[in-house]
Amino acid sequence: EAALILLHDIIKDDPSHHKDLVSAFVSILSQVVSRRLPSEFDYHGVPAPWIQLRLLRILALLGADDSKSSEEMYTHLENTLASAECNSNVGQAITYECIRTVTSIYPRPALIKKAADSIARFLKD
Repeated sequence: EAALILLHDIIKDDPSHHKDLVSAFVSILSQVVSRRLPSEFDYHGVPAPWIQLRLLRILALLGADDSKSSEEMYTHLENTLASAECNSNVGQAITYECIRTVTSIYPRPALIKKAADSIARFLKD
């Protein structure tokens, strides 16, 4: 995760120079969400939550006002949102960060609808 913190800070300064990394970050997020990391990375049953949170923040930066980069993210963000459980604080943090990412990138109405549904589920819990 230390490398992701550094990459986040570098990308935050100028996201346009790092758009070529979107597919790598999306791939890592997909692997984390599908539990391909060892269970030592789990926290209360959630796979590598700190890595997920940092990746979502990075993707939000890279997808802002960029339809091409955002297009690469949609399916993976949808999967992350669907797999995040709101029954724990860390699950709620991932749900929140995923919603924040969805609203930061180039809009896709179906994904925004799913984010709104997650907000409703988030508020119920």
